Amino acid sequence: MPAVLFVVCLAAYLSNGDFLPGNDQAGNMLFSVNLLKRGALSVSPPHAPDAFFWTLEQPGQPAQRVTFDNWNSAVDDAYRRGRLKAPTHYYYLSATTHPDRYVNTFGVGAPLTGLPVYAALDLFVDIAADRYWWWHGGALAASLLTAGAALFVFLAARGFVAPMPAFLVALAFGLGSCVWPINSQALWQHPANTFFLSLGAWFLLRRTQRMSDAACCGAALGMAVLCRPASAVVVVCVGAYLVWTSHRRLAAYVLGGLPLLAILVAYNSYYFGSPLTFGQGVASKIIALASTGSDNLWQSSWLESIPGLLISPQRGLVWFSPVLLLGLVGAVAIWRNAIYRPLIPLQAAVVLLFLVAGRWFDWWGGSTWGYRPIVDTTPFLALLMIPVIGQVLANRGLRVLFAALLVWSVAVQFVGAYSYSLIGWTNQWSDHDNPDRASLWQWRRPQIGYHLANFGLERARKKDLMAAYVDNPKPILNVLRLE
Repeated sequence: MPAVLFVVCLAAYLSNGDFLPGNDQAGNMLFSVNLLKRGALSVSPPHAPDAFFWTLEQPGQPAQRVTFDNWNSAVDDAYRRGRLKAPTHYYYLSATTHPDRYVNTFGVGAPLTGLPVYAALDLFVDIAADRYWWWHGGALAASLLTAGAALFVFLAARGFVAPMPAFLVALAFGLGSCVWPINSQALWQHPANTFFLSLGAWFLLRRTQRMSDAACCGAALGMAVLCRPASAVVVVCVGAYLVWTSHRRLAAYVLGGLPLLAILVAYNSYYFGSPLTFGQGVASKIIALASTGSDNLWQSSWLESIPGLLISPQRGLVWFSPVLLLGLVGAVAIWRNAIYRPLIPLQAAVVLLFLVAGRWFDWWGGSTWGYRPIVDTTPFLALLMIPVIGQVLANRGLRVLFAALLVWSVAVQFVGAYSYSLIGWTNQWSDHDNPDRASLWQWRRPQIGYHLANFGLERARKKDLMAAYVDNPKPILNVLRLE
């Protein structure tokens, strides 16, 4: 059954033959290839020319914006002489304390997880130059990670319930949540993060409760933090639970996570001068200042964001994955039976991750399908279904209701996976064109309804956009030896 689940999810993720275009994932993809081809965590402008905006300065003339398809000897000569400059760059790069050295805004975790797939592809194509496989390779890595996350959700649930209920819990996560149209379609932070969160949950919930399980849980959650810093919330919740239940397991848990903490501290200290400075924070302050007039990253109101993430027609969990609402019911039930006590830290993590996402300056997640800012809570929401899934399946009326919610949730994700892109609905109802974000509450033209009514049109638009990304002639990565 675990193998069937993995294959079903992976087949669904790959069935559209797509990748999700955009720039958030470009940094992770670039640095996976950079690690593979150059063995480095940073780049200089000539290594990744497509990530920079270039100007050419000539005597007696104003600086001019220029583009080029290849880094040839003439371009290299102009750069070395100081005439060709890269004064600005895409937001997925962050400047470091080292001159002319840039790192991935979204950290080192996701590029590391994408590395094996790109290494395999590089056996057949030059992955530093082939944009088709660069993009599709990122989607393949993301699909494998997301299917793996579903597998670990199943294994974690299997410790409490029979195989079929566990299968349905994992299916609600793997196909009924936004991990299908979001996580599995591009190498964002999310697919790697949810993979390690699910892996950590499995080690936490294993019945054996060995010291090695606790150590592996710490290591898995440590990797999740390398992928997405907000996952530190989960680390704290699990640690607090172990303080309450087992000091011996707590020690193993801490020891398992320490190497990952050391890597994070060393990385941030070396590239940004402080262990508490993250590239994502540096880049986000620039974006926040430009879009809101303040560089405060925690400026949103929970009175606006929490209802928005739960019930708004464009971002609401209620509309996109109603089957996961069963996890909210289960979150109450875990307190009634001591056997479900290990689920308590996952419940606490869901609440805190909601609150963290709700305070972020763009709590709506920019241009996206559904509730991307809280998509990392979905493996835990699915696992919180455990205390009630048996009762649901034992009652005919509740079985019918569960099946209806699951079918709706899966159908919504199918529509998103096949038709959502950065254009279409987003361009017509963009939150960026509405200072009060009125588009997020447009009930007369919800995102799901628009894409369902215009499925063929949006599918064609997505194909055209993917073709434009793949046909870009500019180099992905130049493997250069610069003095």
